[in-house]
Amino acid sequence: MSARAYIAIIAVLFGALVVVESMRPAPLDLRIRLERDGSAPFDAEVFFASLPAWLGQPVEPVGMPPFVQLADSAQDAAYLFLAETFAPDPAESGRLLAFIARGNTVFVAAHQFGGAFADSLGRPDPFWDTSGLTTNAPFPFGSSTVGGSLGADTLRLVPPGIAGTYAFPVGLQLRHLVGLDPTRTEILGTDPLDDEPTLARIRWRQGEVIVSSTPLAFSNAALTGDGDGAAYVGAVLAALPDRPVWWDD
Repeated sequence: MSARAYIAIIAVLFGALVVVESMRPAPLDLRIRLERDGSAPFDAEVFFASLPAWLGQPVEPVGMPPFVQLADSAQDAAYLFLAETFAPDPAESGRLLAFIARGNTVFVAAHQFGGAFADSLGRPDPFWDTSGLTTNAPFPFGSSTVGGSLGADTLRLVPPGIAGTYAFPVGLQLRHLVGLDPTRTEILGTDPLDDEPTLARIRWRQGEVIVSSTPLAFSNAALTGDGDGAAYVGAVLAALPDRPVWWDD
């Protein structure tokens, strides 16, 4: 066989390989980003788009840090954070707590809590907890979750009228809230397997903070698959006041 024939065969094989690779479906993106304009399973496009109808209030994306957003101390709203980790610095924490103290609500769903904000909301007795409000995890607190799971999970809500177990079509990387101060905390939701808290309302002066340790319950995959994801989120949002919502980016 001539060299030209060998080259032609190699060219045909290479072309076939290119065609096969181009037809191969892209791997599913299971990274946890929770972005409001992201369509991957563990982004939050569906949640963000549905919020105005669920709440009956306008939802405004905020593209600046809370320290800047809250520079005008007269503003009133519900401030919503959806993230893997929530640990504002002391200056931001101070403004957030002052915002809450005036009678406002902050909603935070995160796998990890830390910093001055969490320290202020957690149990004050260092004998029980020295790091304020945190979450436990199957791996050490402070580590990073790389991706989500397409398994299944359940969560329980406990307030009358919405009490029950809610099924999700995806794994929620379940963590429990740790370090809650019982003198100012109302447990709203738990892990059905061990009844440990996953959702709580914490009073702060005239306002409140609602904290969730299961941000993936608000993801695209949780709200678009089979199960009770939409019912769960709708019930949780009923705890928010009848005010405009800021969505922190």
